[in-house]
Amino acid sequence: RRHRGIQVRYVAKPMFRCLFDLRIHSVGMSDRHKHPQSVQLIAQFQTDCEAAGESYQGLDVTSSVVTDSDTWFTLRIDATRTEASGYNFTRFYHINKATGEAVTLSDLFRPDADYVSVLSAEVLRQMEEQMAADASLSYLTDEFTAIDPEQSFYWNADGDLVLVFDEYAVAAGYMGMVEFTIPQDVYSALLK
Repeated sequence: RRHRGIQVRYVAKPMFRCLFDLRIHSVGMSDRHKHPQSVQLIAQFQTDCEAAGESYQGLDVTSSVVTDSDTWFTLRIDATRTEASGYNFTRFYHINKATGEAVTLSDLFRPDADYVSVLSAEVLRQMEEQMAADASLSYLTDEFTAIDPEQSFYWNADGDLVLVFDEYAVAAGYMGMVEFTIPQDVYSALLK
C-alpha cells in the first residue's frame, strides 16, 4: 500500500514461540536491499523475541530520505520498540556524494576541533532557554554532560545542523525524541 509516496509493507513472522509484530516501512527497497541498520534491528528483535518466550513485542521501522542534493544523501531510520511500553529512536546515515563515503558527525570537524564541547554547550543553553520559556518542558540538564561524539544529526533546509536525541536521552519520556537546531555561526569555524 502507498502512504505519502513511500512503499509500506507489513511483515509478520510467526516462527517464534512469542507473538510479535514486525512492521517495515521502506523507501521502495526490496527485502535483500534494506539498509543494514534495519537488518540489524530486525535480527536483534528476533533474538530478543526468542529469548522472551511467550510474550508480545513489537518493532516498527520506517525509513525516509531526508536529503538528496548534489553533495549529500541522508537516510533517516526511525524505530519504535514496544514490549510493556515503547521506546523511540532515530538514526541518520549520510553519504558524501563527491567521495561516496559514509559520514558521521566527527567527520565534519577538524581533528583538533573541540566540537563536542561547543555543540554540548549550545544544546545545554537551548535546554535552559526553552525550560525558562515553557514550564511544561523537562530536560535532564543535571544529567546531561555532553553530546555523543557521533550524535545523530541532519541538516535542515537552512543548512543548520540539527542534533537529534533518542527518547529519554536528554528529556523526560513524555517529550519523545527531541531535536536542537545549531546555528551555523556556532560551529562553522570548527568545520574541515
